[in-house]
Amino acid sequence: MRKLISFMIIIALFVFASCKIFEPDNDPTSTDANIAKAATHDLFNIDDWNIYFDGAAPNYLEGYFVFDQDMNKSSFETNLYIYQITADNTLGNRVLNITFNWLNAREVQFRTAATYDDDVAYLIKVPAATRDANGHGPYGDYSGITVSYFTATDWTGQWDPGATGFAMDYTKPTAYIRAVLEGNNEWDDGDYGDVGTGEYFDIYFAEDVVPGDITSANISFTPSVSFSVSTQTANTRFRITPSSALNVNTDYVISLNMSNVEDVNGNAGSDDNNNDDDNYIQIRFNTYEYLVDTLRYGGYAWRDTDQIIQIWFDTPKTEDDYLDHSTINYNTVWLDDEEYVMWVEDDMIDLRTYIVIKGHDIDAEDYNFSYKITDTDGNTLDGNGNNRLEGDYRDDYHVYIP
Repeated sequence: MRKLISFMIIIALFVFASCKIFEPDNDPTSTDANIAKAATHDLFNIDDWNIYFDGAAPNYLEGYFVFDQDMNKSSFETNLYIYQITADNTLGNRVLNITFNWLNAREVQFRTAATYDDDVAYLIKVPAATRDANGHGPYGDYSGITVSYFTATDWTGQWDPGATGFAMDYTKPTAYIRAVLEGNNEWDDGDYGDVGTGEYFDIYFAEDVVPGDITSANISFTPSVSFSVSTQTANTRFRITPSSALNVNTDYVISLNMSNVEDVNGNAGSDDNNNDDDNYIQIRFNTYEYLVDTLRYGGYAWRDTDQIIQIWFDTPKTEDDYLDHSTINYNTVWLDDEEYVMWVEDDMIDLRTYIVIKGHDIDAEDYNFSYKITDTDGNTLDGNGNNRLEGDYRDDYHVYIP
């Protein structure tokens, strides 16, 4: 009586929701990143397989495969690997002289010409090099083990024929991006801050990915930048090099679409390893020019009462600190929830402009000043004091005056 050793690979787990990430879907409206990846590449799946002894061991090993696509028969026969596992993480002899019986283009039976014992485990693998009749590879990297006469284990692993190690791998590849010259590493939604216009960037992956997935088609700059992608370390580090100097005084975003990136075991990439975000790694930076001197908040003084205050700004390296009166109004200077009046005065002795504010209850308040305030030389307010003019809310200035 034939003694069956149950043997199922990782594909058998696809029926469970917990492994939905490996399940192909022909629904063209699906938004699942991994389903979209499979549909794009038209990869084939293994719907069913088994391996068993033909009677009491030692005897012949035989089994079958069922595919969801018509197969390249010679490619499958060449790339099917069966190895004995003689110890932990140790592969023994390869099982050779296998005969194949194709029932049709999608179903095949196999049987060994020699007999084998059941006191060791057997590893069986359909690697990425296998092709179907249309030249497409497998969706994932299918491997399985019959552990012994009594038990069976399913797995997918980082293993290539001829190697001696294997390991579980259900992890989605993640990455961070490094501004090389600046020397900063940032994960998703990070901000490098200021970088030079000659900066370039390296993408670091925690595990081997498919190099062909790291292309300009999956990377973008906003605003648009022409760039090239090159491999720095095989399968783990890739360089983004702009074709020319970046524009000065510009905010940029680099985006890497992780939905179109797979590791070598077929796991689709993720920006957070959970796929619960937009699945883009996005990094911000800017190229604002460093200025030796900028317009900044100078100070304040009360005028013999807590109902009138004068406030001034200065540009330290200039001869005077006069402001452009046309830029000072109730939209560029404001107090929250207080009634007040405001005017400006140029002091010819102090060589500066005073913003004068009068109100009934204006002490112990937050005073706000817009980046649109300008001195008579055309310098706009550098509210954050970084000697760069971002020219937006980042250069607004807020101060509490007791």
